[in-house]
Amino acid sequence: MAFNISDFKSTLDKFGGPARVSLFEVVITKTREVNAEITSRDLTFFCSSVNMPGVNIEAVPMTAVAQRPIYFPTGVQTEPLNASFLVDSNHQVLTFMHNWIQRVTNYSSANGPMGAIGSEGDLQLPYEMGYKTGAGGYSCNMSIKHYSTESTGGKFYEVLLENVYPYNIGDVELAWEQNDQYMRLPVNFYYDKISYSGDRTGRQTFANGRGLLETLGDLAGFVDVVRQTVNQGKPDSIQDAVNRLQRVRNSYGNLTSFLDG
Repeated sequence: MAFNISDFKSTLDKFGGPARVSLFEVVITKTREVNAEITSRDLTFFCSSVNMPGVNIEAVPMTAVAQRPIYFPTGVQTEPLNASFLVDSNHQVLTFMHNWIQRVTNYSSANGPMGAIGSEGDLQLPYEMGYKTGAGGYSCNMSIKHYSTESTGGKFYEVLLENVYPYNIGDVELAWEQNDQYMRLPVNFYYDKISYSGDRTGRQTFANGRGLLETLGDLAGFVDVVRQTVNQGKPDSIQDAVNRLQRVRNSYGNLTSFLDG
């Protein structure tokens, strides 16, 4: 089939046209830092660039004699979160970020080896680690929204990140010859969990506190999974064997999680 420019354009238009990288918004739920006047909502307007973290499937190779390697998935790893912020002339963005990362690890000993930061009951000595979660914790949630080019409906694709905190506040370059350039601050973040608005929604397969009938149903389900796995006969491949074992483990895990609870 020959390439048709009309079909190409109509197909793009059917899905709103090509996405634009500039239509985004970053919302950080971190509260105001002690020495900074700027708020997390204000930071939304100073975030000049950010990456949507990707997902990387970890795999190991299996090589048979006289065959090319075949890779089997063993786990999943998410990519880092990197952002760049415009720096204001009052240096509130710098103050906010330096205050934030100082809560992760108090890197300053300006007031001596016993010069702790924080309030009573939540003090951090120089080079002491803070608490990630809880009252006074340094982590927060972050939302990255990319908006559609369509002018109506307010459509967007969202990335939600949990327990976010900075691990690197980058260098800021200063130069006399760059008189017409704006100062930018690169910041790298770690996070615990990530989800995308396009993800398939899961469902609860087991919950503690259920009655006897539900528990017996889980037991019957486990027996049924084992019976089905045995009746399938010999595995077709290593991946098939791994999948069958994982299916039995998941069913058994549902049962033992209730008994342990």
